[in-house]
Amino acid sequence: MSVAQSASDAALSLGLLEALLRLWWRLLPIERDGRVYELLGFRPVFSLVARMFGETLPPPARCGPGDTAAWTTDHLRLVRVRTRYHELVNLISVTIYLVLIVVTALTPHRLLLAYAVILASTHAVSILLERYKRARCEAILRSRDEPADAPPLDTVADATPVAAASASAAPAAGWWFRPRPFETDRFYAIVGVNGFRRFIFWLIRASLPPATERKRHSRFLENGGAGLVSFEAQTRVSEATHLFGALLHAPFVVAFARDGYWIGVAYVVYMLYMNLYSALLQRAHRARLWRVMTRRSRGR
Repeated sequence: MSVAQSASDAALSLGLLEALLRLWWRLLPIERDGRVYELLGFRPVFSLVARMFGETLPPPARCGPGDTAAWTTDHLRLVRVRTRYHELVNLISVTIYLVLIVVTALTPHRLLLAYAVILASTHAVSILLERYKRARCEAILRSRDEPADAPPLDTVADATPVAAASASAAPAAGWWFRPRPFETDRFYAIVGVNGFRRFIFWLIRASLPPATERKRHSRFLENGGAGLVSFEAQTRVSEATHLFGALLHAPFVVAFARDGYWIGVAYVVYMLYMNLYSALLQRAHRARLWRVMTRRSRGR
């Protein structure tokens, strides 16, 4: 098979995958305004999960126009775009955990199997959370006669408190989160983070509706740099989440290694790899952001 044919087959496979994802992201009629999730009692659960990541849920379906006024059209569109990426990441996570469930089911560890099911369930709930957020954003946009797929005029619009912080302020100190002198672009290239970054960028591109393609790489440099402050805070949350996720897998490594179940050990090591490189990617982003933000704080 020629190189050109291989490239063509790969492009066809990616195109098919993206088409399937577009079908997946399409909300069902019963999900259209998110009311079904509220009737099933999911909103308090969703609210708890959202607060853990410093987010705020869109107003519930029973709210009127006055209650949704604080959510600008641009912010609704931005949240809607972000839900697609987070839903895709959690969908991948559920798939990975389903394999772990099968791997664990082949062992006598029933409690460990229940633990794997619980971990998979948290990502399943996160998928429903993202679908609910998207349904509410689209419902509010429809009530304003606004097209949901239109790109935000300012793609850094963000209603979270951290985004309102001064863009010229130096990044907050912190022993763990402070980038070390050796954390340069060259260091992260050597340890292989660039390859993982390309994979994440593909996920982002695959999750973006066509209308949002513009400005996707520059959104954190706009709005006077306030997006830098928001993004730097997001890297901390993401890094801590992935490191905590890696710790959650420790019981599987211990049990599988004690049993000599090396297939299970290898799979959990793969999961640890995914979490570790996700955390390293956040540190790589933050190391770049600190250099920019420190220069701005010094007026250079």
